[in-house]
Amino acid sequence: SSQNALGRRIRLPRVSQQYLHRRSLSSGWHPDYGYDILGDSNLRSQQGDRPKVILEGYGPNGFEVSQIVKKIDLKDPNSAGTVFVEGSIIAFPHGVFQWDVRTWRDLTVESLAPIGMHFPKVEVLMIGCDKIIPWSRMGPLMEGMREEYGISVEKAELFYTIGTFNILNTEDRVVAVALIQEEAPPQP
Repeated sequence: SSQNALGRRIRLPRVSQQYLHRRSLSSGWHPDYGYDILGDSNLRSQQGDRPKVILEGYGPNGFEVSQIVKKIDLKDPNSAGTVFVEGSIIAFPHGVFQWDVRTWRDLTVESLAPIGMHFPKVEVLMIGCDKIIPWSRMGPLMEGMREEYGISVEKAELFYTIGTFNILNTEDRVVAVALIQEEAPPQP
């Protein structure tokens, strides 16, 4: 046990000494606060569980995704199994797929059909897009997904959607995320 920044006693989870050393070298480790949940997800995947997708970030052309390719050298701390996926994507707890949606205008119940076919059934679908999607599009989409597949739909900006997906996925929730990477206009 230890104290947090407010002086309250907290109980830190027990982890292996090797894991403590490895995590203490990262910026996410603090001796009084414990370790980050994404690090815990990585630890479980190294112990033989099926690896969970972690969305690490995004840029103007796509998304950085880890845990979807097998590390070639398991002893190399730099080969995290991270790949860059161009364009819009649909991510599930254990897989990521490119998605042929270029703008929010392409968003329909039919374009989200792969999420309805996922097994086990997705509990929550989050749609991430940095553009404002009008209620005239989101309302019927949310209703259609609930009626057709029984899936609850939320919408947020890309940054928040990625973070929420990572947290829910780490909590072993059956969650999906549809991230729309709007194509940048061509530069003159």
